[in-house]
Amino acid sequence: MTDFLYPTAREAEDALLLHLGNPGVEKTKIQMMPLAGLAAGLTNLAPAMVEIIATGEAIAVVSPGRVLSTTGTISKASWKTVRQLWEAPARANERAKFASLNVGKKALDQVVERRIAQEIVARVTHFATPPGASFTDQLRASGWFTRLGAAVGAHALGYAIGLVAWALMGRAAMSGRWDAGWFWGWAILLAMTIALEASVTWWQGWVSIGLGGLLKQRLLAGSLEINSDRIRHQGVGQLLSRVLEADTLESLVLAGGITAANVGTAIAAVRPFAVDVSSGVERAPGVKDALLLRQFFTAVRAVDAADEASTLATDASNCATDD
Repeated sequence: MTDFLYPTAREAEDALLLHLGNPGVEKTKIQMMPLAGLAAGLTNLAPAMVEIIATGEAIAVVSPGRVLSTTGTISKASWKTVRQLWEAPARANERAKFASLNVGKKALDQVVERRIAQEIVARVTHFATPPGASFTDQLRASGWFTRLGAAVGAHALGYAIGLVAWALMGRAAMSGRWDAGWFWGWAILLAMTIALEASVTWWQGWVSIGLGGLLKQRLLAGSLEINSDRIRHQGVGQLLSRVLEADTLESLVLAGGITAANVGTAIAAVRPFAVDVSSGVERAPGVKDALLLRQFFTAVRAVDAADEASTLATDASNCATDD
């Protein structure tokens, strides 16, 4: 029973957009797809609508290998079952061409698979938020929040199982007697934490790659929106001067390993145009400490005050010499 097959592409498109529930999602790519390109379940194109060229019917792919049923829920059909919609007729057509030839079954299967692999069988429409849309909408449409939740959930579950495992071992130790059941329970739970940590690493990779990919798309979209005529009229000299100014400014900034304890000595030795500080005033990664910030600013002001006093003393000495 093909509960995932829509009579027309329009119906499949409407069902997919309704399921995604994001008004910012729109068509971003339409391409003719060979049979081999559909074998993996549209890993790089989902969510998408697949229109079968031979019949005009369509399916809505919500994620790689998962399709939407005609009732609006996720179908239980496997991608192998879905693929038969276009693979079975293609194989049948190719086999009919060789029906009059005396060819072995194994050889015939190899020839048929090779011939149908590049046969255009579907029109695939990819849906996504445009690069210039809200960043939150892009993250939601790409499933980034779901992956982030999975990473956090796996980490929390692994941490909880680890606590239970060591609680079992502690209870066994406190009982004062050896119990194989406690030991094997601890070993099984510990093995589960290892598997969960591997899962966390995998999900973290997905989260990082997904976020980085979206940021690159937005940067590219922004660069394409730059008024080329305006840039062209500015000339090479103006563009080059901006690069040189940025490099010069960066070379005048003191950064790296700066803390409240060494900023005074560093300023006195280098005399930079500015000081860049971040981790040197944090009590934890990404968390600024108010006390460390106060100490840092106090040290900078002390150097400035010393410089001002030295300048005044020098000016006074010069005036006395002139008199």
